[in-house]
Amino acid sequence: VPYLGYSWFADRMTAYGSNYNSLQFSLSHRSHGLMVGISYTWSKTLTNLSNDRGQETYDTYNPKLDYGPSQLNQPQTFVANYVYDLPFYARQKGFLGHVLGGWELSGITQMFSGMSQTVTQAADNFDCQKPTSGTAPCAPGTYPGGLNMDVSDIAPRPDRVAPVKMLKKQSEWFSTSSFKDAIGHFGTSGNGVFLGPGLNLWDLSAIKNFNLGSDVKLQFRGEFFNAFNHTNFSGIDTGLNDSTFGQAVATHDPRQIQIGTKLTF
Repeated sequence: VPYLGYSWFADRMTAYGSNYNSLQFSLSHRSHGLMVGISYTWSKTLTNLSNDRGQETYDTYNPKLDYGPSQLNQPQTFVANYVYDLPFYARQKGFLGHVLGGWELSGITQMFSGMSQTVTQAADNFDCQKPTSGTAPCAPGTYPGGLNMDVSDIAPRPDRVAPVKMLKKQSEWFSTSSFKDAIGHFGTSGNGVFLGPGLNLWDLSAIKNFNLGSDVKLQFRGEFFNAFNHTNFSGIDTGLNDSTFGQAVATHDPRQIQIGTKLTF
């Protein structure tokens, strides 16, 4: 550490920035009991500090090493919402009208790409990792104590030794062999080097309305969240030295069904 006798100390400065570029469009349609809304965004967010005042600079003397896709970078976002009042037997006359009339279908479909992920290593790049006993010398560029970097503060990054290949399997989301520990120098792997799991979610509902009189209505509804029970991973282990490195370690909620009824009078 260049200031002998001191531990770490914090400083804040207006030395950071970000930029966001996107293509956005939306479409809406309404006719004959059908309402549809669609929106899509294709974007990229680049920055050298993803978390304002909550993240430290990797190399204090070279903030450019942190420039890359933000941890909030989500390149593609698609959302559709729809409501359809089925026009059949709208007046619900007779037995057949009460059975087949009054149906309403609706839902929200969301398809997101994953957010940018950064790989870290457990050991300070500059900390001598020789055993506590023995005479093995420190690796070149390292010394006892290093720069006080750890994953809970200034997370040290490894070297990227090969292009990252997206395998998208639970057991290996990306090519873990693309990274190795950086010792005696700042790691060459940057921020946001690959995308985490996206989201494919269909929330659907089916509603049946009964007209029981001029002032009395009965409604039954079934709501299906993640209706097709699609497995959406939500967490990837990006710690190079973890036993589960590169694996999907969490998922979003499975299908949930909610049934309800409402009487209006």
